[in-house]
Amino acid sequence: CALKMLMREKIPWERHIVLITDGQPNAAPGLGNRVSSSAEMKREEIGYKFALSMVRKASQRDIKVSILLITDPENRGVDFARKIALIGKGRFYRVSSAEKIPVSALRMMS
Repeated sequence: CALKMLMREKIPWERHIVLITDGQPNAAPGLGNRVSSSAEMKREEIGYKFALSMVRKASQRDIKVSILLITDPENRGVDFARKIALIGKGRFYRVSSAEKIPVSALRMMS
C-alpha cells in the first residue's frame, strides 16, 4: 500500500518506506487462506518472491525501503530482511523486542 501511494505522489523530496516486520513474508497474492502444509510452503515461496519484486519496484522508482526487524532468539528472517534493505537501498535495524528499538531507528521514522 505504501509503495502504491508513494508512486502516485509527485513530491520533490526523498521517498522512504520503513517496514516494521518479523522477517516472515505473509503476502501471497492469489492463494487465499489455504492451510495445508504444501499450500503453506507455496505461500512462503510466493511471499518471498512477491516481497522481493515489490522492493525492486520501489528501488527502480527511487523509493528507499528500510527495515526494522523485530526477531525472536532464533533470529528468523534476518537474512531476508537484510536483503530487502540492501535492494531497497535503505537501513537495517534488528531488535529482540519493540521496547529495544534504538533511538537512531526512531529518528529514521520521523
